[in-house]
Amino acid sequence: MKKIFNTQLSSFEMTEVKQLKETVERQRTCRFKLEPDFLHQANRRSQHFLYYQENTLLAYAFLNFFDSQVLEATLIVQENELIADSLVALNDFARQQAIPTVLIITDINDQLLSTFLKNEQSYVHQFSEYRLFLDSSNFNAQQEVLPLRHAKVEESLQIARLLAEMPEDEIEPLLPEDLANTLVLTKEDRVIACIRIDESPKTYGIYGFIVDPDHRGRGLGQSILTTVIQQLLAKKQKEIYL
Repeated sequence: MKKIFNTQLSSFEMTEVKQLKETVERQRTCRFKLEPDFLHQANRRSQHFLYYQENTLLAYAFLNFFDSQVLEATLIVQENELIADSLVALNDFARQQAIPTVLIITDINDQLLSTFLKNEQSYVHQFSEYRLFLDSSNFNAQQEVLPLRHAKVEESLQIARLLAEMPEDEIEPLLPEDLANTLVLTKEDRVIACIRIDESPKTYGIYGFIVDPDHRGRGLGQSILTTVIQQLLAKKQKEIYL
């Protein structure tokens, strides 16, 4: 058994992880919550966990730690026998980083992992999320298009504050790769909403969508989302999900 934590994956490791992910998704009819470029991510807020047995990759986890309180882990494991050992390794890593909470992200259709976690008393269900795909045949465009634009470097802290809903002096600015894909709406030089678009060969993913609390309840969020969808539909025909 060999367990490795890497900040960056090699080309060969990327191929191994991709094959493992596709195999497990096909076998268990599930989809893992991973951003399109997860294999290429290499920054101070993420890690890749690889679990080998006789040079065969049998488990992988993509780790995010956006703050010092929670480690998010999307675990892909092929065999039930490896789950407990993988979780021990993830918890040990979190302890070394002084992160008190480990959040395991699963697909409800991944019965192998979901069942294990339900039966494990040290893990408690926190919340559920759903990936929503756009049915373009039922999409109603709007005539008024909001003046969204790409975020500027100097707005990085403002956007991070919006996303975290914390004072600017307590958070870190956005990573350059996230900022490059972020659109903002401003009012009097202040960012009042942001939305991030991640593009893969087959999809557009909408992430990091938030409106400043002072501007909620006025339909602004709906108008922003509609504007973005109209812009994406005018580009290439791809699946759009939120």
